[in-house]
Amino acid sequence: MTTFKRILLGLGILIVLLIGAAAAIPVLFKDQLLAKAKTIINEQVKAEVEFSDVSLSLFRHFPDISFGMDDLTVNGIDTFKGITLAKARRLDLTLDLMSVIRSAEPIRLQAIDLHEPVLDVRVLDNGQANYDIAKSTGSSTGDTQSSGGDFRLQLDRYTIHDGQLSYADAPMKLDLLIEGLQHTGRGDLTLTVYDLDTKTQIDRIDLEYGNTSYLDRATADLDAILSIDQGEQKYTLKDNDLTVNALSLVGNGFVQLKQDDIIMDLDINAPSNDFKEVLSLVPGVYLEGYEDVKASGQFKLNAQVKGIYNAAKEQIPSFAAQLEVDGASVQYPDLPMGIDQIAANARINSPSSDLDRMTVEIPTFNLRIGDNPLRGRFSLATPISNPTVDTEVKGVLDLAELNQAFPMEGMEQFSGRISADLTANTSMSEIDGGNYEAVDMQGALSVQDIRVKTGTYPLVSIDAASLDFTPRFVAVENLDMTLGESDIQANGRVDNILAYFSPEKTMTGQLQVRSSYFNANEWVPSGTGGTGGTGETGGTGGTGGTGGTGGTGETGGTGGTGGTGGTGETGGTGEILDRFDFS
Repeated sequence: MTTFKRILLGLGILIVLLIGAAAAIPVLFKDQLLAKAKTIINEQVKAEVEFSDVSLSLFRHFPDISFGMDDLTVNGIDTFKGITLAKARRLDLTLDLMSVIRSAEPIRLQAIDLHEPVLDVRVLDNGQANYDIAKSTGSSTGDTQSSGGDFRLQLDRYTIHDGQLSYADAPMKLDLLIEGLQHTGRGDLTLTVYDLDTKTQIDRIDLEYGNTSYLDRATADLDAILSIDQGEQKYTLKDNDLTVNALSLVGNGFVQLKQDDIIMDLDINAPSNDFKEVLSLVPGVYLEGYEDVKASGQFKLNAQVKGIYNAAKEQIPSFAAQLEVDGASVQYPDLPMGIDQIAANARINSPSSDLDRMTVEIPTFNLRIGDNPLRGRFSLATPISNPTVDTEVKGVLDLAELNQAFPMEGMEQFSGRISADLTANTSMSEIDGGNYEAVDMQGALSVQDIRVKTGTYPLVSIDAASLDFTPRFVAVENLDMTLGESDIQANGRVDNILAYFSPEKTMTGQLQVRSSYFNANEWVPSGTGGTGGTGETGGTGGTGGTGGTGGTGETGGTGGTGGTGGTGETGGTGEILDRFDFS
């Protein structure tokens, strides 16, 4: 055998041995890695971490080793016992092979791939959060290479495939839902200061803050480079491009974590001025075929957030936002009518954590649907301690025309007229103090022939109703409505209408309600037992006092599962309500 052939034979045997070793090493070290991974993870967190199985491969990211965990779950303990913080179909880790083999050396993690994760993040009223599960390492620095023990992070990339996040923050009254999350991040995470290049795509975002929906089934794309200082735990926006539905946004500034404080200084603006872009943010507007919508007009949008957020201390940063719309119109391709003469100028400014210093200014807003214009203005100051309002609203909103100009998804019937001609320039302290000469509040808001039917719920009809504004109170006149089979008639008054704007105030007044029949079963979801209809009840409250209690009609029988109860008989009169509580 020639020397050349011997060399080839030797190389062939070596290659076979290497391939055999590559196949054998994962099998030989599988049990060791499984036990070590569970021990390491559970030592690092205040939670219960489980996974059903592991897999190992030397070929996927040769010469590194790929370590996969199936059916990963992170369950809360103590206060959050029974709540699953996170679960994922699979978690793939790329590990440095030699750090796995050498028992004296910490395992080095180089890449993370997370498949179909579901996160359920909650913050309680006392500020306690279920994501705060990391155990203290006793280190005051953010050095990712010295986390101690049997683990060392030398991450240079990570990915999230088809993720879902639900976030409920009780102190902030904020609810966020994200679905269809695709995310990648790359950077030299072994450094204390580095740039992280990220790409994010989200199929659905729902955002509700303070019981108001700001985003409904929105989509988002974000390409951003973050400058990260791990020692200072500071994250600074560099090059970035965010698109929410059709609106493009650019941000500048930073977010920094410092103990329990989140320090932020952010500035967000829209580089474009096409009204169609900002229109796409209105809930229910950004539907399939939105590219065919005809829209014109200009807008400006910018917002700033600066200061400290601390849930435990109920501390929030200052914030401000401004939106200007001028000469705008919109016409949907499949609808016969459009909306034009759209103009608005809105500013909100909260200079500190004290929301009582917040002001809302809308010097002008107007639009026209068909031949019916609607215009007005609005300002609000000291909303917590003494809501002070200066507003004027005048115009007609024809719901049938609105239904022909604006997409009403799931709406089977939508008609009627709302007419407004009112002004108010006063404060709650003037009304409560009886200084009615200083109260400028007059006009009326009335509705006629309202018909609303959506989904599986019964038809709601309001034949007539009006709110008459006076310096002393707002009178509720001649409310006549039906909710499916049920009828309601009401009259009364609200004595301090401005309390509506303050979460710390209560609206008070008198309301006389009468109903000859009320069937609650119509509003119970299918398959759920309900209560039978109730016979006629009514009442008259005394002015500023309490009316006597009359006899009450017999109550109908109770329906079985999914059933409907009987009809009660007619009764006398009695006080129903003498106080509202909208807080």
